Amino acid sequence: MAPEKTMGPSTTITLAGIELDSVEMEVQLPQNKLDKCKELISEFLKCRKVTLKEIQSFTGLLNFACAVVVPGRAFLRHLIDLTLGIRSSHFFIRISKEVKEDLRVWHLHFLTGFNGRSFFLTIIGADPPI
Repeated sequence: MAPEKTMGPSTTITLAGIELDSVEMEVQLPQNKLDKCKELISEFLKCRKVTLKEIQSFTGLLNFACAVVVPGRAFLRHLIDLTLGIRSSHFFIRISKEVKEDLRVWHLHFLTGFNGRSFFLTIIGADPPI
């Protein structure tokens, strides 16, 4: 077996880029993804215009983070709306005030306050674990 594909006993495992903690019963973004999200948000907040390709890449990263940051999806809507109808990947798009406000919520509340963590969601009507 390849050593990079195995690990010893642990209560935390990274699966599909998300860390699962069986003791705390929570999921979280790995530190490198958390840092990358914060860095890109800071860069976007400084810019007035960005390319369609940059917005799409950034939206994809934040959409991935929504697997952990459950309420974050609603705060992606303005960012996604900027890309509608644009066909050229190198076209510059102005970042609106609403988008910047949404990014501040992401930065201050979701990634810093919650630190990219959330508890396992329970499924209504499902049997509790044994």
